[in-house]
Order: sequence, then C-alpha cells, then structure tokens
Amino acid sequence: MKHVEYKIFTIFNHEAEEKWLNEKAAKGEFLTDVGFCRYVFEDDEPGKYVYRLEMLDEFPNHYKSVEYLKFLEETGIEHVASILKWVYLRKKSSEGAFDIYSDIESRIIHYKRIINLANILIFIQLIVGIPNLILNLTLSHGSSIYLINLIIAILFFIGNKSLKEKVSKLEKEKLYRE
Repeated sequence: MKHVEYKIFTIFNHEAEEKWLNEKAAKGEFLTDVGFCRYVFEDDEPGKYVYRLEMLDEFPNHYKSVEYLKFLEETGIEHVASILKWVYLRKKSSEGAFDIYSDIESRIIHYKRIINLANILIFIQLIVGIPNLILNLTLSHGSSIYLINLIIAILFFIGNKSLKEKVSKLEKEKLYRE
C-alpha cells in the first residue's frame, strides 16, 4: 500500500534525512518517489533496503550522471528518485554494507558540493534581498520581503559554516591518517 508523508530537511542535514529513510525501511516502508518535502512510500518486507543520499556534480539527466548511475546499478545500487542534483539510492540489505563515501576524501568532496550549492543560494538571496532592503528604506513602502531573503541567506550561511567545520575536521583526520 502506498502512502505519502511530508517532512522538511535542509541540504545541510542530509544525514538526518538518510537516517529517517532507513528507520522507515526498517519498519517495512520503502521510498518510491520524492518531491519538495514530499515522500512516497510503499509497504514491504521490513529491513529489505538500505538508503543513501548523494548530491551529484551534475543533474541526474546529464550524461556524466547517467553513466555514474548506470555504474551504480551494475553494483546492485538502485536509483529510486531524485530532486535537483540530489539522488536517493538504495541497495538490498541482504547484499551487504552500502556506503557511498567509504573514504575521507570522497566525504570531503561531497560536503564541498553542498557548500558550493549553498554559496550560490546565499548569493541569490543577497542579490534579491539587498535591493529590496534599499527600496524599502528609500521608498518607505513597508514591504518586508527583503527580511525573508536576508533570513534565508543567514540560515544558509550558518548551515554552510557547520559543513565547513565538518570538512575541516575531515581534512585534519586525513592528515593524521597519512
């Protein structure tokens, strides 16, 4: 039986989203589709799949991403759904461990992809928010839309800072291991 759930995760908290999906899978609820804050599940055998999320360099329909996803399929990993550059992957738990980022360097690269996306989003929010702030101050028309843009930019900045701290920690760990 299919059912839909609505839940909000940020790009800075994909580990929590992944954990939630795996908890659902342990109960026998398997992801079949995603949308913005929307998850479609089907009921099946508990613990059948393990889920991982990955942000690709390119959109999933780009030839490089298509090749990569085909490679993953050959290793038993199924591309369940995608939203923008995020892909939702799963593997049968009976086939063993499923870890996309088995080494420190690949985790660093993944976090840096997310940081780069967040930087773009911060820039866009500032490009829109600052002119709106200036218009509001000069025209005194009372619109506060600029506040939304600036708050979003600040939230992305804070999230980006936490990812940069993770990258820094991983880079120190990488040096320690070498």
